[in-house]
Amino acid sequence: MNSSMSLRTKISLVVMIAGGLIFLIGIASLLAGKPDSRYKLESYENSAQSADIKSAEINIGYGKVNISSGTKFEIKCTNVDTEKLECKITSNILHIDYNVDLIESMYMGKGDGIDTVFDITLPQKLLEEVSFTQNCGNVSIKGVTCNTFSLSSSRGDILLNGVSANHSTKFDLGSGKCEINSCTLQSPEIKGGLGNCSIVKSRISSMTYNGSFGDMDITGCVLSGNTKLDCGMSDTKVSLTGGESGYGFSFDKGFGDITVFGQKYTKYDGTAGGSLIMVSNSFGDVIISSN
Repeated sequence: MNSSMSLRTKISLVVMIAGGLIFLIGIASLLAGKPDSRYKLESYENSAQSADIKSAEINIGYGKVNISSGTKFEIKCTNVDTEKLECKITSNILHIDYNVDLIESMYMGKGDGIDTVFDITLPQKLLEEVSFTQNCGNVSIKGVTCNTFSLSSSRGDILLNGVSANHSTKFDLGSGKCEINSCTLQSPEIKGGLGNCSIVKSRISSMTYNGSFGDMDITGCVLSGNTKLDCGMSDTKVSLTGGESGYGFSFDKGFGDITVFGQKYTKYDGTAGGSLIMVSNSFGDVIISSN
């Protein structure tokens, strides 16, 4: 009964949001001509020495983005409207802004196989802060090390691999899926969206997760400190490394089920174990097990 209620609610809301997006796409299709009739899309390159950059603020309105680490900063772009692209370094902060909104991205991507790509290399060193905002497009971030990391995405898939954040981490997820793989994250705050999120083989300390509609899957991770899982409508699966003895639990059950090591709970508060996992849910089911 609860599972069917959850499924019906999820489907209704997803269909409603999808209908709105289709409506916007329809309007853009009526108005837009070929991409090259409205925009002059070109290639762009730039670079700087590692010592010039201590932090990076990247805001991409539209395009596929690949971010990695290397000996110096480099950016290579294809099919970008260079009039809307800004790349500069101010007070050792790298600023990359591609100011393209949703409707413009529909114009640019209409027909002719237009593909806007950003290949960005950040210095391979400890950066003070890395922030990334994406409106439309997929993003891959690999091997970046920083004290503070933040990511916000509206539409598009996200892949993080080997990212380390020493002090704080924030994720604001949209409609795409997010995969966090082999990362070390301190105090991550994750705001879920419509897409599913997975955290795999990572070391996570003091995580706060606020679920929405997309499911969360945590597999093969070491969770330390206080982990707060407010699952909302989403189903959440947690496969713990180290077994039950290393964790304490606190549960506040909603309409969905909470199952821990094969046993279902309505309400529970236990402080055994060095790391505390606090779970609350509305309609989504929560399953915690060990690998």
